Amino acid sequence: MANRLSVLSKQIRDADPTLTTDELHSFVAGVAKLAGSIGEEAGDAFETLHENLVAAILLLLDLADDELLGIQLRITWASEYSKSLIKVMSAQNDRLPAELDERKAEIARRDAARETLAVKSAPKISSLLEPILNAARDLAENSPSVSTSLIASEHPAPKPQLYGVSARGAELWVADALRWLGVHGVEVTQQTSDGGVDVLTKDFAVSVKHYSGAVPVEEVREIFGVATVLKKVPMLWTSGTLTGSGSEFAEIAPVAVFQYEVETATIFPANLPAQELFDGGFVPHGDAVEALEA
Repeated sequence: MANRLSVLSKQIRDADPTLTTDELHSFVAGVAKLAGSIGEEAGDAFETLHENLVAAILLLLDLADDELLGIQLRITWASEYSKSLIKVMSAQNDRLPAELDERKAEIARRDAARETLAVKSAPKISSLLEPILNAARDLAENSPSVSTSLIASEHPAPKPQLYGVSARGAELWVADALRWLGVHGVEVTQQTSDGGVDVLTKDFAVSVKHYSGAVPVEEVREIFGVATVLKKVPMLWTSGTLTGSGSEFAEIAPVAVFQYEVETATIFPANLPAQELFDGGFVPHGDAVEALEA
C-alpha cells in the first residue's frame, strides 16, 4: 500500500496524464487513513494540509476549474480520515483493567503506542505530500496566470463529532459544511421565528433536521414555501430519512435533500435535485435560477 501511494505521489507531482480520477481518490483515501491512524491530536495537524493537497492536485493536473472533483476528493478525505480515527478511538476506549495499578500501566502503554505510531506515520505522510505541494507552489510562482489562492482553502472541512451534537450544533455543523463546499454568504438563523429556515446563504434557504426518524412531507413543504417567499433555492439536510410522501414532494417541488452524519463527517445527495446541485458545484441553475430571478 505504501509503495502504491509513493508511485501515485510521484505521478501527481509529475502531472502524469495517464492518472485516473479513481487513482486520485485512492491516493487521497490512503493518506487520510494514515493521518487518522495517528489519532485525533496528531491527525489534526494535517487538517489544513489536506485542503492544500486537494488544491495542489487540481492545480498540477490543470483541473482547477473542476469544482466537482475538488468537492469529491475532500469528501473522500473526510470519510476515510473519520473511519480511521474512529477505529483508533475505539481501540483507546477498549475495556481497561479493574486494578488501579494495572489500569495506570495500560493507559501509559497505550499512550506510548500512540506516540510511537505518530513518530512513524508523520514522516511517511510528509514524504507523500511535500513533493506535490512543493511542485504546486513552484507552478504557482512561475505562472502569473495561476492564482496562489488555489494552494489554500478558505474554509476547512467540518470535523467529525464522535459523540454527536445537539440540534443547534447540527445547524452550525451544516453551515460549516456548506462553507467548505463553496456556498457563499452562509449564516445560521436565530433559534426562534425562523419559519423553518435554519441556515441562510446568498442563494439558498436551508432546513436542518437532526433526528433519526423520517422527515414528514409537512416539513419539506414548509422549507419549500419559505424559500419561495424569500426567492431562494430550498435545501433540506437531514440526519435521518424522508417519508415516502416527503421524498415525492422534494423531487417534484423541487427541494434538494442531503443526508449527513456528524459522527463520521459524511455528506451525500439524497435525491436528484441535490445531486444536480452537487454536480454543479452548488451553483443554482435551470428552474432554480428562474425562481431566484422571478
